[in-house]
Amino acid sequence: MSDARRGAGARIGIAALNLLVPGLGLLRLGHWKAALACALAAPVACLLLVLFYIAAPVLHFWGWAVSLGLVSLTIVLALAASIILSWRWSPLRPLERPVWQRWYAIVGLGLVAMLLVSEVAGLPRLYYRSFYIPAESMNPLLLKNDRLVADMRAREVRRGDIIVLAVGDSMYVKRVAALPGDRVAMRGGIFVLNGTPVRQRFVRQEGEYRRYAERFPGEVAEHEIYDKGEQLFDEMRERAVPPGHLFVLGDNRDMSADSRVPRAEMGVEMLPAADIRGRVLFRTYGPSGRIGESLTR
Repeated sequence: MSDARRGAGARIGIAALNLLVPGLGLLRLGHWKAALACALAAPVACLLLVLFYIAAPVLHFWGWAVSLGLVSLTIVLALAASIILSWRWSPLRPLERPVWQRWYAIVGLGLVAMLLVSEVAGLPRLYYRSFYIPAESMNPLLLKNDRLVADMRAREVRRGDIIVLAVGDSMYVKRVAALPGDRVAMRGGIFVLNGTPVRQRFVRQEGEYRRYAERFPGEVAEHEIYDKGEQLFDEMRERAVPPGHLFVLGDNRDMSADSRVPRAEMGVEMLPAADIRGRVLFRTYGPSGRIGESLTR
């Protein structure tokens, strides 16, 4: 007895199975080798990406963009191949099917595959992760809705580094201003480190903001800040940064809830080093238009 022919609807349904997991439609048709090849494309690509991240001492924008592009291309090609092959190989429906080709087995295998793929796909985020700027606290360097990539591996930070930090369930991006053992204060809006005011150089007036350049001790180059004039947290009595903590500031000094602000008032306070989530490396895109700009010094 010859195999029965499938209708267009059934063939489209089989091809659509590959949208859940590439290769799932091929498995339904009994082509398990082709199904396995398509299903493994994404996990293998992600594992190779992790190996690249481990081997790369510091990731730069083009290394990130090219490697992510290659992984995305691999996944798209695997998906396209599984859909096309499923359509080509699906005109005839066999009268008998082994158990692993039946719909309940396909559903079960598909769920297991999705869980495994999602776990493997999350591995690269343990090394590098993308963030966005939701507010204006890091103007003028980082604008609202700028996208950044941060190195998520634990490393020592220096004064002037831009870091991603966690306060409860919220993520913030701030600049490290002082290290454990430093003495910090604010006088007239000027940051005072270990008894010495950090020198500010006037750059220009921008609307209601004055733009200054400053450089913390040990920082390689200047960074620029915004100042609106007299504000609530322009004055802060001297205090010591406890062991295992950092003092962080936003570049938009009068619009930043940072280490000058208690956590009870939605600030950061002295930041425990354990709350550092990553060090910002570069900008990927955003309203600033400075795609690929390095943010490390």
